Amino acid sequence: MNNQMIDVHSHVLYGIDDGSKTKEESIEILKKLRTLGFTSVVATPHYIEGSAYQANHEAKKNIMDDLFQDIKLREDLPNLYLGNEIYIFDLRKKGFVPIIAHPERYQYVQKNPEIVRNWIKTGALLQGNYGSMSGRYGSAAKDIFQYLIYNGYYQFLGTDMHRSESSFYDKFHEIKEKIIKLIGNQEFQKISFDNPKKMLTNEEIEVTIPIHPTKLKKEKTFFSILKVKCR
Repeated sequence: MNNQMIDVHSHVLYGIDDGSKTKEESIEILKKLRTLGFTSVVATPHYIEGSAYQANHEAKKNIMDDLFQDIKLREDLPNLYLGNEIYIFDLRKKGFVPIIAHPERYQYVQKNPEIVRNWIKTGALLQGNYGSMSGRYGSAAKDIFQYLIYNGYYQFLGTDMHRSESSFYDKFHEIKEKIIKLIGNQEFQKISFDNPKKMLTNEEIEVTIPIHPTKLKKEKTFFSILKVKCR
């Protein structure tokens, strides 16, 4: 299996959203991601109308150019690409293929996960967060993440990394192994490297929608077992 990965969702551009605060922190995040095995990282800063998180393309490009000055001189940093969060309706009107980030975190998906089938049928692609596998966003997000990834709904995975100080870096290899155990090496490579590479080179990505998706059994925790015994 190819051990390289491409991160398609991060907040590594400094000073424009709730991610990295300084250039130094951005460099440190990139360095840590490279150590984990990410050879390329896509910066996807927030875009929220009416908030402080709506920097224009020129501002983002200036930060990218500044980071490039360090990246091109160092071998311990991954390649960096500029993406952006944007409204799906705007993308579809212009003929672009939208990538919906971390659907497992949205409450309406947690209530009805099969809603993502409609998104895929209309041409959207899906990206899950690695951290969801460890329960970083709560048990509901974890359950839906496992359901979606097991049934092949995701075309990509991303770190959604915001800061240089995070327990995620230490937990990543355990998270990766759990995902591989759930879906296998071949599928993991497809959504962690092959598909992201196709995205960066503007190649078509194969999408299949499961006819009969499989529901997974929930993991039993100590408290759930204790609850059953006390009945």
